[in-house]
Amino acid sequence: MEKETIQNYLNNYPEIVYDGINRDFSNPNYERDRELLFNATDEIEKCIYWLVEFYKPSKTMKKPSSTLQLKFYVEKFFGKYISNGSFISAVKILGYEYHELPDDNSIYLSFDKQQRKKYREKFFKA
Repeated sequence: MEKETIQNYLNNYPEIVYDGINRDFSNPNYERDRELLFNATDEIEKCIYWLVEFYKPSKTMKKPSSTLQLKFYVEKFFGKYISNGSFISAVKILGYEYHELPDDNSIYLSFDKQQRKKYREKFFKA
């Protein structure tokens, strides 16, 4: 996905900043954190790739995982830091089902238990 296309998507989600969700638009760091996110399109592309290749949603929202937890899988896979905001952006761009909690800087997804187990066995061997 092109950088400009990703940035156009980001305009639809003003609450997403580099570190996650921030609905306090008057926060002095808000503009800086949005700019960091707009410059992190390479991270968002990595998250999109990982989600398309490895994520399989569970049929229920039982024991959902936060984007803070799941972004570590992407970091491990690519060997590079990935921000929570980049992962959240990828989830929203792809239109995956998620759950939000008020005053939380993450969103929650339900990763299929068997798919997660296979992924962890393949990529997290000791």
